[in-house]
Amino acid sequence: MQTLFRIPVVIVLLVLVAPLTLRAADDDETPLGEQMEKMKTEMKALRSALEAPAESARNKYVKMAESFHAAAEAAKKFEPEKTKTLPEAERAQFVADYHKAMDKLIKLSGDLKKDLAAGQWDEARKHLKALSQAQKAGHKEFRIHKD
Repeated sequence: MQTLFRIPVVIVLLVLVAPLTLRAADDDETPLGEQMEKMKTEMKALRSALEAPAESARNKYVKMAESFHAAAEAAKKFEPEKTKTLPEAERAQFVADYHKAMDKLIKLSGDLKKDLAAGQWDEARKHLKALSQAQKAGHKEFRIHKD
């Protein structure tokens, strides 16, 4: 009798716990996802700051760009989750393409940092826009898209 009672309890517990284990697989809960989240946060802050940049906040902007740059360099060390979903024969090229895309982000963020340090706001906006476009293209190509 006790065994029959335990089976429904176990099933209920599994139903309650399953969504939590699935959530751990979300992109932003991986080491790569954490770096991407940092990049997103800095990009959003820089976009807002460059709407009306203040000369007195130049060092703050440079630190944001440095943080973005560091996160991009860290993100390059990981492989996208999508890699695991591809046939073995396609994985090496996919990862190479990912590294190339990350190198582009790293270069652009370095350029952005230089612009910010020099107070070249228009150039900084151009590099930020290019970063945003590269980021969107990268997400389209390298992320697993959830319907």
